[in-house]
Formats: sequence, structure tokens, C-alpha cells
Amino acid sequence: MQVDELKRIVKECLYRHVITPSQLPNKDRPFALVTWHATLEFSVLERTIVESFIEKYALKGPEQTHRDGQYDHLLVEPAKVVSTIDDSTLCALGGSKKKKLGKLGPTVEKKVIPVETDTTRLVSFVCGSNVLKQGEDVKIQPDSEYPEWLWKLHVGAPLTLEEMDPNTKAYWRKLRRMALQRNNKLAKLKKF
Repeated sequence: MQVDELKRIVKECLYRHVITPSQLPNKDRPFALVTWHATLEFSVLERTIVESFIEKYALKGPEQTHRDGQYDHLLVEPAKVVSTIDDSTLCALGGSKKKKLGKLGPTVEKKVIPVETDTTRLVSFVCGSNVLKQGEDVKIQPDSEYPEWLWKLHVGAPLTLEEMDPNTKAYWRKLRRMALQRNNKLAKLKKF
């Protein structure tokens, strides 16, 4: 199934390509994309990564021909032109927007999560707490069902040092952090 999907992605991305089985890839990473100067091996197919690899490394070979090749031994299906005969636009039919490449490869697209608007559901359930495909969100219980310390948690703006109790770890951590910040500012002001 992943093999068919990979074939479809490559066929939708560029005209000049070869798809062939091989014994060379590692068993842990059975899929490989190979260009003149780069190789991508993977075990689980992710369309964005494949398309980004093709967009970044395809068409970098020494030959710049866009004519149909002469190889036809055991040819199952000849390649079809995707955007233009010289592949001026890579992955044009991919159905996804052009991906940006970060320093370490393709960036992940943000998923839009639907917002609950039903007010009775909002006050009765912890919306979004069910991360499984089945089941429902956690139902909100009466206040008596929750531990007493929960109601004493500070949820407002961070306390200032003067408002904190000096007998707590949080006080000393904050004091240490403030001292480090002060020392760093002073170190920046020193002239060498």
C-alpha cells in the first residue's frame, strides 16, 4: 500500500524518474529516493518529506535532457509529463501547498483543530481531553470530587519575589534566576 502511494507521489511530482525494486535498501528502511547527490531512506511514508526531498534535490544531475529515454527493457509504464516537459514545476499535482524547508528539513504544517461552540458541552466536559479515535471527552465532576489542593493552585500572574514565601524552593529558584539575569546583563555592559 505504501509502495503504491510512493509511486503515485513520484509520478505526480516529476516527469523524469525511474521506479524500480531493489535489494540494496536496509530492511529497517525499505524505501529509498535517490538523486545525483542525495539519498533519502525511510520506513514510513510521509508525503511532505518525499515532496520536499524531490523539490530540493531533483533535476541536479549533469544531463539536462528532457526527452523520453531509450530504456524500454521490462518497462511497465512510460513516464507522463506532469507540469511541463522540462519539469519546470515540481510536485504540481501533489494537492498540497508548497512546503517551506527549515534548517533541518521540511517544516510541519499546523493542523486546524475544530473549536467547540456548544455551551452546554463546554460546561459539562473537558473538551479535547479524549485523544483516542473512540470514546468521549472527560465529564466534569462536582467540586467535591476533586482534591482540596487543586483549588489552592495559583493561576494568576507570576508572584513577585516579595509575595513569595522564603521557605519554599520556588522562592530560591526565582531568586537564583533573577541573580543570573542580573549578572548576564552586567557582563554585557563590561567593555573588554
